[in-house]
Amino acid sequence: GSPVRIPVADGHTALIYAFSGRASVGDTDVALEAQHLGVFKRSSGDVVISVPKDATQSFDCILLTGEPIGEPMARYGPFVMNTRAELSQAVEDFNAGRMGSIAATGTV
Repeated sequence: GSPVRIPVADGHTALIYAFSGRASVGDTDVALEAQHLGVFKRSSGDVVISVPKDATQSFDCILLTGEPIGEPMARYGPFVMNTRAELSQAVEDFNAGRMGSIAATGTV
């Protein structure tokens, strides 16, 4: 029932992903439920998480924070680069086997 305050560095972006349960997040009473993602604005201050006193399930989550890199983003499938030209090169490198491989072990 008591809020948890987690400090976030000034200017960083914070994300919280709920695995299970339900909690209020931020300065409002916005509820975050299982399998949902909350994105906080870039600002200073703490991330506040509050689980109701009468909750029947624990709230399990992961909180991620990071400094924005301020660069353009281009994406295609599993690839994330800065430009479409870099994406094309990454796909070409992947298809040509230049990204390495991980050997399979064990049996299925």
